[in-house]
Amino acid sequence: MVSSSTANHPQVIVVGGGPAGATVSTLTAQKGYSVSLFERETFPRYHIGESMIQKTFDVLDRLIAKPTMVGNYSTPKVSGTNSVAETSSDLLSRLTK
Repeated sequence: MVSSSTANHPQVIVVGGGPAGATVSTLTAQKGYSVSLFERETFPRYHIGESMIQKTFDVLDRLIAKPTMVGNYSTPKVSGTNSVAETSSDLLSRLTK
């Protein structure tokens, strides 16, 4: 719990509440620092996109936000992989698995 004196004088100030600012604010607060985050926009704000790539989940795990995000806000997205095929039929069989 943050006392009123630390709320008025945070140890860390973050400017910008986008993905990077929100992430650094959360991780810093989880380490026990008092944090004030400043953002000029009103949230929730308009955004384009409804899915997240697999690498996003590593960050959400660290933020302890994955259950909320996966349960409410995301559409699963299968990330691509690189593959070398010897023949076109080999390639087709890999794509249809």
